[in-house]
Amino acid sequence: MRELKTIALFHLKNEGRVMRVNHSGEPISIFNNPALYPSMFPWLFPYGKGGVGNADKTVRISEAYRIQCLLLYHDKRFQTDPAFSLVAFNHMQIKKSTQSGFLLSSSARFSKTVERISRVDTRVLEEICDRFTRGERVVPTSTEEKECFKVLDDLNHMGSFVPGSHGTKRDMKRELWSLVSYVGAPSWFITFTPSDLNHPLALYMADNEQRFEIKLRTAEDKRSLIGHNAVACARFFNFIVSAFIKYILRWETSGIGLFGKTGAFYGTVEQQGLIWKAVSRVNYSLALLMRGMISLRI
Repeated sequence: MRELKTIALFHLKNEGRVMRVNHSGEPISIFNNPALYPSMFPWLFPYGKGGVGNADKTVRISEAYRIQCLLLYHDKRFQTDPAFSLVAFNHMQIKKSTQSGFLLSSSARFSKTVERISRVDTRVLEEICDRFTRGERVVPTSTEEKECFKVLDDLNHMGSFVPGSHGTKRDMKRELWSLVSYVGAPSWFITFTPSDLNHPLALYMADNEQRFEIKLRTAEDKRSLIGHNAVACARFFNFIVSAFIKYILRWETSGIGLFGKTGAFYGTVEQQGLIWKAVSRVNYSLALLMRGMISLRI
């Protein structure tokens, strides 16, 4: 941070050019607003056009597809921007949670939960929500606050269509158990970690070169390329996993794979390590169910 401040001060003392971005006193909506991203990222949209959410009624594309097209832009400005991918994903989560979220309560405590909701003091509940919004640590002291916290403990927010939510994880668990119940117990549990830092294909996807060439790079150059382009790492990860399923498991063909005849499989992506220390790893864990094995019905 001190180095960045020094560079900025040197730039101003030499009468370098600056760009002024005004801030409005009122927040703007993230829904149906094509001017949102050009306003937030003027260095990515220098002409103020091309944002997410097409205003033209004749041609309609989804916001997810538009963001995908931007992330595959030729000069990779959107890929290397440190905030664009995160902001776009957060907006997607917010929109999904507001459109498809619902509350869930266990059947054993349903009647008591209904009674607590009918007795709860809405004024106290609004005060607690305001304190949570301000980032305060709320400890219930009065009887009314304790009743509100009991209601919050009884209810779970579900959003199975929200990426990365607990509802999505619960749906994945149900899908896996349903697959095991229908096909049988898994024969193999496979976990592998594609090494994007040392793979020439990942380095090529992160670089701006048009022609694929295997270059001898230093360890610092590799870390710089991979560390500044998370989209290239995700594309490389998807390529390796797809190749494993297609050529090792032989799922899309009628042949026999390396582990035998594949009957079904269920794979998930998991992250290990600390992202903020740059020591995290992305693994692909897969439960492989072979055809012709003994089926253990549940």
